[in-house]
Amino acid sequence: MFEIHSTGGGEYLETTLNAVAAFFGTGNALALVNIGLLIGIIVLAFQLIFGGDFRHAIKAYVVIALVGGLSVADTSDVIIFDKTKGPLWFRTVDNVPTSVAYVGSFTSTVSEVLTRKMEREISTHAK
Repeated sequence: MFEIHSTGGGEYLETTLNAVAAFFGTGNALALVNIGLLIGIIVLAFQLIFGGDFRHAIKAYVVIALVGGLSVADTSDVIIFDKTKGPLWFRTVDNVPTSVAYVGSFTSTVSEVLTRKMEREISTHAK
């Protein structure tokens, strides 16, 4: 379970994550990844035909396959906290892709920590 902290726009974030979860819950996401892998193979084939390095092509394809596969592999639950709604306001969104949940949680946690430190520094120097 991941936590996303927001300062305003909690409902919008909930709606957006529900839409992402709905899209990735269908077969559309897997079809999109397969299309991306196919395009990657075609691009790498053209690179090899026009004098590209075979090792470089294999490395690039492995990266494409890993990133594509990991982006839709697993789902997680996300809890959204909105500071402007009060300390008891939160929403839970289920089946969000783990990669999306992790990036959202990481960036919101870093921004919250930095905001707290800046507020603490500014408030002590203002006195």
